[in-house]
Amino acid sequence: MVKKAYVDTKGGQIHYRYCSGGSGIPLVMFHMNAASSAAFEPLMKELDGKFPLFALDTVNYGESYRTDAEPSIGLIADVLLEALSALKIERFHTYGHHTGVNIAVDMALKAPNRVATVIAHGPNYITMEENAYCMRTMAIPNPIHVKGTQFIWAWSRVKDNMGEAIWRETPHAAEILNRDTIDMLRAGENWNWAYRAVFSHDLIAAMKQVKCPMFLICGAQEPTGASLKHHKQALKDLPDARGFVLEAGGVYAPESHPADLAPEVLKFIRQVKV
Repeated sequence: MVKKAYVDTKGGQIHYRYCSGGSGIPLVMFHMNAASSAAFEPLMKELDGKFPLFALDTVNYGESYRTDAEPSIGLIADVLLEALSALKIERFHTYGHHTGVNIAVDMALKAPNRVATVIAHGPNYITMEENAYCMRTMAIPNPIHVKGTQFIWAWSRVKDNMGEAIWRETPHAAEILNRDTIDMLRAGENWNWAYRAVFSHDLIAAMKQVKCPMFLICGAQEPTGASLKHHKQALKDLPDARGFVLEAGGVYAPESHPADLAPEVLKFIRQVKV
C-alpha cells in the first residue's frame, strides 16, 4: 500500500510517499519537473513488498514546502538528504527520473557512503551549450492570469511532453496528462524552478564522477534530451553502467509501463553488490 506523510527539514516540510513492506536497503525515488511523487505510484505498487520504497516531493513541487531561493541541483539534493536523514534512512538506492537523475547523481557525489546505486531514467545527458538552449526555450514561467491562460498553457505543455506516444494508445494517457497538468499548476507561475536548476547543472561531467553502480533507462519514444541517441552516448561514456531501453516507453514510462520497468529495476538491485 502506498502511504503519504511529511518530514521536517530546516527549510520546511518535505512531503513523501512510501511503501514500508519488504526488507533491505530502501529505494528512494526523485521525480521530474514539474511533477510530484504521485508520478511514481504505479511503479511503487509494482515493487511493493520487495524492499522499502520512498518517493519524495522536491522542494517547490507537490506538497513540499516552497522557497524563493536561487534554484540549484545542489540545494535540492542537500534538502532531500536532510529529509532522508530525518527519516533515519542512511543508505539507499536511488531512482531518478529526468530532473530526478540530476538530484540522485549529486547525492552520489556528496554522500557516496549513503548512495548504494543510481538508477538514471532519462538523464538529461546533453552539453552545457544544449542546456543553455533549453534554458531559453523551455524554462519559461507560466503567469497566473484572470483569463485562465495558465490552464491552457500547462495542458498544452504536458500534452507535447508525451510526444507522438500519446497517439499510439499510451496506457492511461488521459489520466497521466491530467495528473501532470495538475502538478504543474500546483507549482504555480514558477513551475520552471527545477528546470533552471537542471539546465545550470553539468550532468555529463557529474555522471562521469559517480563511483557506485549505475543503471541507465531510456524510453525509446522519448522526444527530448533523454532520447535514445543520448542514452547510447551515455553508455559509451560510462562503460561500467548497465543499460535498458523500453521500446514502448516515452516520457511518462513509470506511469504508462510500470509492469515493464519493475522487473528490470528489481533485477538490477538484486544483482549489484553494495
